[in-house]
Amino acid sequence: MTEFPVLSKKVAPAELVVFFDFEGTQFSHKAIAVGINAYEKNAGDLFPLNGEVISYKAYIQTRDKIGPVVKKMTGIDEGLLKKEGKPFATVIKEIINLTRNYPKKVYISYGEMDLKILSGSLNFHDDYQASFFRHVTRNYLDFHEYISRFLIDENGQSLSIEKLLNYYHLMEKGSAHDPLFDSKALMDIFLSYIKSPNRTIDEVIATYGNNRNVKNINRELVLKLIRKGKVEYSDLKEAIANTL
Repeated sequence: MTEFPVLSKKVAPAELVVFFDFEGTQFSHKAIAVGINAYEKNAGDLFPLNGEVISYKAYIQTRDKIGPVVKKMTGIDEGLLKKEGKPFATVIKEIINLTRNYPKKVYISYGEMDLKILSGSLNFHDDYQASFFRHVTRNYLDFHEYISRFLIDENGQSLSIEKLLNYYHLMEKGSAHDPLFDSKALMDIFLSYIKSPNRTIDEVIATYGNNRNVKNINRELVLKLIRKGKVEYSDLKEAIANTL
């Protein structure tokens, strides 16, 4: 049985796994900062060859109001962007140049907001930017959507980056809502996750009663019950493993 068959289908073909995080304005969700951490690997594998190979952070110029909540959370204000911010088109070109040597890439963020910020900040009349966006969306994984089917809290809710760091006993240097910190945290969470499939299976079983995402697993078990006349604990573990 292949470990992580669902995840592997999306991630394994890539030669570079790019974890990214955007910070955006409070109201219009225009990009004001981006962080990237990436590792290289052999196509067909999930695990890295040499650990982190790309680490990149940039502040991004915007004419939109940042908003007091975002300023407090991120420490980013108009003065900082005026001093250190780059045009969005420049940032996109820098990212493309950093990742150019890897023809096959997959882009991973935690939640759909990062892709919305990217889309809302692009100039789609610029072929360079539009092409980049199409490339990202064709090779994109929302890790929050994926992992929230398996790891949940006692109320059946998905886990935040902070809670996942605690779950895997990871100690990251930096502050949450710094895009470089968040992208590095996501990369380390991902690597911890793929190293421990049995732990994930046990966690799904432990929270099974509160998990709203196990309908397909239940269906598989019922069909096996109809065919064989019984199901066993090992069948449950195998059914969960097939969805990872």
